[in-house]
Amino acid sequence: MENFSKEHREELDKLVLSLVWNNDTISLSIGQTANVYELVNNTSINTLKKTLNNVTTSISRLSGPDKLFGEFSLNKETSTEVDKFKMWERFLVLLIVKKTVQETSENTKKDIVKLESELNALKENTKTPDQKMAELQAEIDSKKKALID
Repeated sequence: MENFSKEHREELDKLVLSLVWNNDTISLSIGQTANVYELVNNTSINTLKKTLNNVTTSISRLSGPDKLFGEFSLNKETSTEVDKFKMWERFLVLLIVKKTVQETSENTKKDIVKLESELNALKENTKTPDQKMAELQAEIDSKKKALID
């Protein structure tokens, strides 16, 4: 999932609405919980990945075989809990991809600005004195014209 498509955005929006309306929170670490707003706006990608790992582990633990009887036993309560964790899992996956794409885009934009600055500096350094004088004369002429008008 390298790109964050319109369909991904729509799915994320639906999950956000569902989680917000249910006032759901998720455990980040011992004693720390976060709601959707905090995850979207204040949580790093690294923390989101750790949380996703915890959610995936919880799903496996809840839907795995019963340790006492060695068989799968999902009662209604456990099934609901697994479904809730699966919703959080999908939300976290989409959010991580979205944030990663945003971060990559921002870094690319910064790189472009830096490269353009270096290119402009090189262009300026390679101008001959005659080119620099011509540019200055053109700027002086345009300023004089602006005063007259």
